[in-house]
Amino acid sequence: MGLGVVYQVRLSPDASEQAKAARAYYRKINPELAKRFQNELKEKLKGLVYFNAFAIKFKDNRRLNLDTFPYCIYFVVFESEARVEVVAIYHQSQQAAELGPE
Repeated sequence: MGLGVVYQVRLSPDASEQAKAARAYYRKINPELAKRFQNELKEKLKGLVYFNAFAIKFKDNRRLNLDTFPYCIYFVVFESEARVEVVAIYHQSQQAAELGPE
């Protein structure tokens, strides 16, 4: 299931906007906090290039939690294309129901 395959990772426009909004929120609190958020997000996204079996959370979407910040990366894997599409970056308190039924 994808072990040893390098996947191309793409962010949807929505996911990109959600990441920007989160960075802006943390920047208002402390610019250093925004940098730490950005760095952790980048590291998690880089890890998706070596996709392996993450638990399916909603329909075909899979979820990866950030370690320090209360955010989740929701993504879809297209194994035949060796591609991961990040569809959302949600705060854990947000509902992900629009991604589809569990």
